[in-house]
Amino acid sequence: MINIKKADLKDLDSLCDLEKECFEKAWTKSNIEAVLKDENSKVFLIKDDKKALAYIAYSHIIDEISLDRIGVSKLARRKAYASLLIDKMLEENLATSLEVSEKNIGAIKLYEKYDFVIEGKRKDYYKIGEDALIMWRKIK
Repeated sequence: MINIKKADLKDLDSLCDLEKECFEKAWTKSNIEAVLKDENSKVFLIKDDKKALAYIAYSHIIDEISLDRIGVSKLARRKAYASLLIDKMLEENLATSLEVSEKNIGAIKLYEKYDFVIEGKRKDYYKIGEDALIMWRKIK
């Protein structure tokens, strides 16, 4: 059975495993622990009976949200888990920003589906010669 839950420190190892699977430049265990402990951050996790499948991490910055991370296990992709997590985040009904690799066309299209608009670019954001697009979603 699939469920979305607010992650806590008991989920740290599962989140670390998922982070390493999803990202070449993965957050460290201490990074993830700090996010879980940060009162301005929220992490939601989708799990089945066996393992973590997807997660989203975002921060509240005054009256806005910064989408910090979203990852989906390779085996769980194309099952709308990212959409479920974005829906969960957008329940807060706050303006939201994010950075996404200009090469990640699938993610860009997903964010555009949620009315995110490209507002700028961060040169060499990933320190590998790859730029990030800055996208914003205004409150409706």
